[in-house]
Amino acid sequence: MSDAPINVLLIAYYFPPLGLGGVWRALALYKYLGQYGVKPYVLTVKNIVYPEYDYGLLDGVDRSRIYRAGSLDPSRLLYQAGVRNISKKSDVGTFSSGILRRPDYKRGWNYFAYKKACSLIDKNNIKCVITTSPPPSSHMIGLKLKFKYNLFWIADFQDFWYSLPIEKVYRHQSQIGFAQKLKSSIVKNADEIVAVNKSVLSYLGRGELIYNAADDSVLDYWKNRDKGDEGKLKIGVLGTISRLTPIEPLFEILTEAIKIRPDLKDRICIIHAGKCNPDEVLTLARKYGLDDKTKLLGYLTHQSAIESLVDSNLLYIAVQDQGEFHILPGRIFDMLVSGKPILAVTHPDSDLAEILKTRENNIVTDFINFEWAAGRLFELIDGPVDLTDVNQDDQYAATVMAQKYSTIIEKIVAGN
Repeated sequence: MSDAPINVLLIAYYFPPLGLGGVWRALALYKYLGQYGVKPYVLTVKNIVYPEYDYGLLDGVDRSRIYRAGSLDPSRLLYQAGVRNISKKSDVGTFSSGILRRPDYKRGWNYFAYKKACSLIDKNNIKCVITTSPPPSSHMIGLKLKFKYNLFWIADFQDFWYSLPIEKVYRHQSQIGFAQKLKSSIVKNADEIVAVNKSVLSYLGRGELIYNAADDSVLDYWKNRDKGDEGKLKIGVLGTISRLTPIEPLFEILTEAIKIRPDLKDRICIIHAGKCNPDEVLTLARKYGLDDKTKLLGYLTHQSAIESLVDSNLLYIAVQDQGEFHILPGRIFDMLVSGKPILAVTHPDSDLAEILKTRENNIVTDFINFEWAAGRLFELIDGPVDLTDVNQDDQYAATVMAQKYSTIIEKIVAGN
């Protein structure tokens, strides 16, 4: 990189103090790109109604280059009307029902974000714009800025479109057609496409792969560990439990393990930190006789969630099989940097399986071979490795992700 930093505008609807997993990529880029010759500015939305806020995410962060634009999207309008609490619904379920959502409800932010972006570009000698989705309508802002200023533009995809490809998101053919044309225009006109996993990259047809990452502070959170009760099998579950990231496979695997060795049941302790429907989860746990072994902490701030699981000696994650469309939840990187063994249930061809199989202490299975997974669990418990003696891995830290991103920015800016 040259001595003069490259000024970059990152346009991200989802950004702290909003909580949950979708804010981490943009926050990490804002926090760490400056270490690699890039000066980032962030444009995000003003306060909205949202399921969870985490104000601690901005502690110690330079806020002088974070800008917020108004919006006419429903979440912003509800906030302006005085609503503060609303339950989270499935993006796909709420999104697909209305024929006028082209491509999504957040498009009401575009007018205000575009005007603010123009002002920031004019004042700050911005050389490159990054738009990150979801929502996919954010890329419409990038398209418009590209044509107006002939700037370098990176379209960053954290999902296919939402959690699924366009053809599976919408109910109406007119929506599908609109979104497909928009996708083609984005892929054609962006100077670079960046995606969070290989499946998304394949769906888009070109681009660079940059996985999500764990904030560097997470490595410190995991260090505050306590070996806890000897003889216990403490299983930590991090993040939202949903139809896409179910907990029932864990109960099924443990049931298989208890059949082999009934004494294991007295040693099990499952701790979940994240959003879920507690009635549904506990009903499932009761079905397998594990309700008294399951503790639900609910949504916590990011730091508190990690610290609540530091004495776990095994972490669990499941991603529902979507056939050829594979999802890679960002939480997996928080888990990877813990250095703890991970029990994962996922498609065998997914990025998640590929990443986890590089460590022999991880257990990776599909949604069928639960008996095999139970056997592997015993190998882990009875093996020579002390489950509390972890070895952290910083290759998935946010500074590493930011460095990879800076290389792409430098390449497209210098290449013209």
